[in-house]
Amino acid sequence: MKNSPGITVMMVSYKDVHLPDTIESLRSAAVRPERLRFLICLQDRDPGIRAYLSAHSDCRMIEVDPDERISLGSAFNLLGEQPVSDGELVLYTEPHMHAVHGWDEYYVRQINSLPRRSVISNYAHTFEYGLPLPESPAPGCSIAIGGIRDSDHLEIAIGRPVKGPEPLLGCCIIGNNVFGPASFLRDCTMDPHMYMNLAETYLSLQLFTHGYNVYHTPYQYLYHYFATDTSSKEGDPVRSAARRFMQERDLKLGFPRFKRYLGIIDETNEAVDLGSHIPGTARSVRDFERFAGIDFQNRRLSPDALYGVYPARQEAGLDDLALKYYRYALQPCENGSYLRLQVLQQLLQKEEKIYVYGTGQASALLRELLSYMNISVRGFAVFEKTGGPLPAGPVCCLSDIAEEDPLILIAVKGSLTEVIHIERTSAGRRVLRLDPLAVNSLIRSLGTFAEEHAGQASPEE
Repeated sequence: MKNSPGITVMMVSYKDVHLPDTIESLRSAAVRPERLRFLICLQDRDPGIRAYLSAHSDCRMIEVDPDERISLGSAFNLLGEQPVSDGELVLYTEPHMHAVHGWDEYYVRQINSLPRRSVISNYAHTFEYGLPLPESPAPGCSIAIGGIRDSDHLEIAIGRPVKGPEPLLGCCIIGNNVFGPASFLRDCTMDPHMYMNLAETYLSLQLFTHGYNVYHTPYQYLYHYFATDTSSKEGDPVRSAARRFMQERDLKLGFPRFKRYLGIIDETNEAVDLGSHIPGTARSVRDFERFAGIDFQNRRLSPDALYGVYPARQEAGLDDLALKYYRYALQPCENGSYLRLQVLQQLLQKEEKIYVYGTGQASALLRELLSYMNISVRGFAVFEKTGGPLPAGPVCCLSDIAEEDPLILIAVKGSLTEVIHIERTSAGRRVLRLDPLAVNSLIRSLGTFAEEHAGQASPEE
């Protein structure tokens, strides 16, 4: 491994038009492209993509009929069954990524600095086809756990920045970016009934219980495109149908098996036989829960899990119901406003100063709310100059905010699918995104909260 090992790039591609773009990006951005080979589980009849792969000697296809719509677990196992020597490294990624120069040297150097049974996984920042492509790596962040979905898989979010030159210990992988020794493919096989949503959580648990540690690096050299073709933002019927099919299979077949894997047995899985698809013996699922600050059975998280701090220093006491209403605002409930407020306080309890973006009532009330939490509101940040009036008080352009300022709170109008979580901008600044439903809920709760705390603090301009 130390002497410039080969790198096998593995991808599962289901009718993805950007597969050739991703291969070209990884190849052209590599310092030593000759050591790369690409292994693709291809579910596609597109003659152009098949011709592209056939024309390149460093590409190999495992062909699967796209009508089968096999699970991610099955596809992962197919890739893992291919001959890869123990001395090689593997990048498990997706067919809509962009790499910046030097990714191969950087990740090889980072993995070589870690214990033998280690993998690297980073939350990829976003890019858009048709816009200027990123040319430099983004700051690395830990992977935080933002909640537990109804099918018991973990909601992954960006956590705290990786400070210093050394990789940061974590607990979860993200499926578009796993880099490590080829042995993890053979050791950590997947249950073929893990179709889509459960796959990342399942693989994270497999790695942990088989004795592998996950690390997050100080820089992230791969960017992710969150739509898979030009039509998917408006709704691609073919891919949408496949996604619905996978989600239904997860709920019908994967969910009962995954609960059994976790040791949660009920009427849905009493008769389930996992066969060989069981946790490893190096560490237990309970060890993972203690390390990550998770309680799957009672659907609770530790505040450390929200920040991506591992091993968790606090017990998993934060009720996932609060996170569900806080993050997704699925429906109004009697305590919804209070619960969102409670989790907002958890997220911001370590912050001392903050910028708020926005010009309307929501932003003004959020500034007031933050002042009651003893957080200094430094001013308004604007992404670009607009023709409209700017609010009273200090105003600065986002590009002028120093990177050491801890957080920018953005209250926006519009729809965001990931409604409340911390992420990183391309410039490396932390952003807490809020959707309108959550903002409105906080506004409703502010009246009572402000009355209770009247006179305790005043906003700082």
